[in-house]
Amino acid sequence: MGPTQIMYKANLSWVILVAHLKELVKYEIISEHKVNARMTYLLTNRGIKLLQSYLLVVAEFEQFDVGEESPHGGHQSASLLAW
Repeated sequence: MGPTQIMYKANLSWVILVAHLKELVKYEIISEHKVNARMTYLLTNRGIKLLQSYLLVVAEFEQFDVGEESPHGGHQSASLLAW
């Protein structure tokens, strides 16, 4: 996927997107590839493992009853999973 497509799908400004892409490349979560004079980005093996770990954590949270009373009063919220 190219940077413009990522920018629109992630609803980010160009400056913020470029900063995030640089960090993700730096930590080897994604890799940059030039294809026909255009930059594309792909998940690396490390990125795939990170995504799988994230999905496992999300699945664990989904097992909780969102309407359940919290020990601190009030109700638990699923807002953690919304970002």
